[in-house]
Amino acid sequence: DERRFSMNIELLGTYLASYRDTAPITVAVIPNSYEILADKLPKGLQNVNQAARVTEIYSALPGGADTLDLFPVMRLAASERQAYYRTDHHWTTWGAYNAYRAFVESRGLKAVEFSVLEPLRREAPGFYGTYFSKCKLFSAVPDTIEWYDIPVSSVTVGGEEKPGLYDAEKWGERDKHAAFLWGNSDLTVVKSENNLNHQEGRTSRVLLIKDSYGNPFAPFLTYSYDEVWMVDLRNLTAPMSEVMARAEFDDVLVMYNFENFAQDSNFTFLNR
Repeated sequence: DERRFSMNIELLGTYLASYRDTAPITVAVIPNSYEILADKLPKGLQNVNQAARVTEIYSALPGGADTLDLFPVMRLAASERQAYYRTDHHWTTWGAYNAYRAFVESRGLKAVEFSVLEPLRREAPGFYGTYFSKCKLFSAVPDTIEWYDIPVSSVTVGGEEKPGLYDAEKWGERDKHAAFLWGNSDLTVVKSENNLNHQEGRTSRVLLIKDSYGNPFAPFLTYSYDEVWMVDLRNLTAPMSEVMARAEFDDVLVMYNFENFAQDSNFTFLNR
């Protein structure tokens, strides 16, 4: 949808122009699996050239906006381990970690080493995701979701206190991915004492404006900021201007997967 694609670039540009003096803003468009794992596709299949279209997005943004190229990041991640699910459109937790590391290091911050997280690793086997739901191939091999039981001080989802980062009941249900951050809530705030960059006497904050790819990504941010704020425009009830005024942010990250960026009809809420 070229009209929607152009409109979302314009709406994002308006947001960046309005708030670029408030906090450093980074835009990161995530490549989908068919772009990174092109060798798995049938020969001759014509798909959108995501790399070229993401370059188009970044080139159209106003000056002062930082952009993050996740294409080489995800290619390297996929060469080392499974970076996208087989039966689902999301990246794996390993893929999300590599994007986290690329982002915080681009901001000059220390990232947690993956080896440090290993004792916190948990598994939820038997995951059949969105691709399987669309085409229930009898021989499909289910995925296993990895998640990390990261300690936090508090998690507030839509104004309600939650016992942790994950909705544990969802690990035993069909839509296991909905366990991450209790699903796609309007405003989620996570506070912790994990921050490897903590400075005595000040509280650092990051605002993540995201789609569902951000849900397995955000827990890692607790190791680089004192507070992690997350907004999902699909469910946001308060004006974005009110969210921006509620706290001072050290960084803002607008992160969407390419397909969602091209199709999402909620970017207008960035500028209310």
